[in-house]
Amino acid sequence: MFIIIELIVLLAFIMTALFSQSTKPNQRGTSASLGLLTAIFAITAFCLMWFGSMRCNFIKFTDVSGSSEPLSRSFGIYLYQFWATVITTDGSYIVKTCQEYPDTIELDGAWKAARAFTIITFVLVIILLIGKCCLMCNNPLAEVQTKLDTPMYLLIALSQGLMLLLLSSNVCKSNPLVEFGNIEWQETCSLDTGAKCTTSALVFWALAAVTSYQEQRSLKEERANVGQPDVSLTEPLAGTEA
Repeated sequence: MFIIIELIVLLAFIMTALFSQSTKPNQRGTSASLGLLTAIFAITAFCLMWFGSMRCNFIKFTDVSGSSEPLSRSFGIYLYQFWATVITTDGSYIVKTCQEYPDTIELDGAWKAARAFTIITFVLVIILLIGKCCLMCNNPLAEVQTKLDTPMYLLIALSQGLMLLLLSSNVCKSNPLVEFGNIEWQETCSLDTGAKCTTSALVFWALAAVTSYQEQRSLKEERANVGQPDVSLTEPLAGTEA
């Protein structure tokens, strides 16, 4: 259910980010390019956030056998990679699925914090969506529509980065679910696709904050230039007599 909600928010975020660029009649030149760049950064960051936090591949443990193709077992913030051995007439196979953590697993403070900041990041994105929609409906001016972007992108980037607290939790340092058969695993975890996506999302949120700030500055400069009279129209024509 939560994944469905996130998919709906993802589509809404993409539509809002793109639609907001088409509803700024006083935006042109540098500010328009910066606005489009901000939307691209924000959409990329949200997609990376979604792929990074909702799967079971945030961190991983790799076996230390030294083989050319080492095994790795992945764990996420809410889900983990469950392994089961299936024996058939053709041999034995390991089946991998994403499942919720069993109730016997105790969550330490860092793990709970990582989960909390996952929800906080998602809520901040929803607040940003609602704020942009309200501003687009109430005021068509681009500088008004973008006034929430920079602080919200910075807050989202901070919250996104704090999701990496999972790396200092029990799931990374003393995880009883890692053991499987006689495989010897590394003592501590390493970054998997989810953590790498989260780190990349943090960078793109920060870039969106920077470009949105530059967009607001460009808008102010463009508005100031529009308000000044054209000097060429006030000068007398050459050759005219007083």
